[in-house]
Amino acid sequence: MLTLEEQLTFLQQERKDSIQNAQNLREQFGTRYNHIFTEKINHTIFCYDSVLTSIKELLALKNKAYGK
Repeated sequence: MLTLEEQLTFLQQERKDSIQNAQNLREQFGTRYNHIFTEKINHTIFCYDSVLTSIKELLALKNKAYGK
């Protein structure tokens, strides 16, 4: 099982990769489907940012509890 720190690092990279993949697909398909990929990118950002914020809050609570 990954620690919170490892989860944070992993998800930050996954977020970056997912956005890059969607941007690459958007470029391949051109302007016809641009709105679909823009929506996908925005949704990906929202979802990952929500999870990353929760993990950061948990880390802050953990560090506060252990006096770090």
